[in-house]
Amino acid sequence: MLKKNKATLIVKNAEFNYGNKKILDRVSVDIFPGEILVLLGPNGAGKSTLVKAITGRVQLQSGQISVNGANPADSATARKQSGLVPQQLAIFNKLSPLENLSVFGHVMGLKRRETRTKSAQLIEALGLQDVKDVRSERLSGGMKRRVNIGAALMHDPKLLILDEPTVGLDFDAQRNLHKLLRWLKHRNLAILLTTHDMEEAEQLADRVAIIVRGKIHDVGRQQDLIHKNFGEHQEIYIKFREGVVQRLTPDQRVRLQQLNLQPGNNRNSFVGLVSMNDSMTIVRELISDNALTEDFRLHQPGLETLLENYLRAE
Repeated sequence: MLKKNKATLIVKNAEFNYGNKKILDRVSVDIFPGEILVLLGPNGAGKSTLVKAITGRVQLQSGQISVNGANPADSATARKQSGLVPQQLAIFNKLSPLENLSVFGHVMGLKRRETRTKSAQLIEALGLQDVKDVRSERLSGGMKRRVNIGAALMHDPKLLILDEPTVGLDFDAQRNLHKLLRWLKHRNLAILLTTHDMEEAEQLADRVAIIVRGKIHDVGRQQDLIHKNFGEHQEIYIKFREGVVQRLTPDQRVRLQQLNLQPGNNRNSFVGLVSMNDSMTIVRELISDNALTEDFRLHQPGLETLLENYLRAE
């Protein structure tokens, strides 16, 4: 990730209200060439509205957005600097991948020769050579998603925006799509990705932006944000064998409360964040007898725990 370059996308103090409801609250974020920024937040956090503002589909009440130096709200040139891959596939099922790319090239104003050249280049780059003339309705979900990405790249945008791109894809299709996004990143494209898949975010993100109730609460590298919020604390999961919880001694129950371990999704489990010293104490005090425990895990907090931390703070 090269930050010595000028940011492709700059959002500064963006505000958008729908009636009396504040959807975006002084949002500021940027994305640089050759980086993937993951926008992470719950449903209703403002992600979709921010994407619409970046692509010029909504007008901010205040604040500024610049895509490659121009405002997409009033500049067609700026709007062409972005390529959008929506969650719902936006391709023509009756057309082949090659025909789809040609149509989108025409829509974006490319000349016929330029469209042919660019379509051929993307068909090869996206690994669609073997299906380039097959009707898109006959393709797998992963192949269709590649065609959709190709459509968004026909006009050589500087910023690629993907909204939940792997929803509904199987493991192999997700893996191939991740490989494609990394390849595009290394070709110096700036990429904005929204996803609810925490594992996907952890694998792809150069930086993460946490958005909750219209506010960007933090932006940074995953490890930096986790250290900032949790320090040296580790996430612990203990699952006791059936009936053990009911037989815990008063001292053991007090210890669980002192360490702020809360009941997990399973009635026999407890989860929480503990310091390394305390976690070693837990290992000695609570799971020294293997007959009591069914599962025990200790690991560094991830993005899911990080997002939950911001949600609790709201």
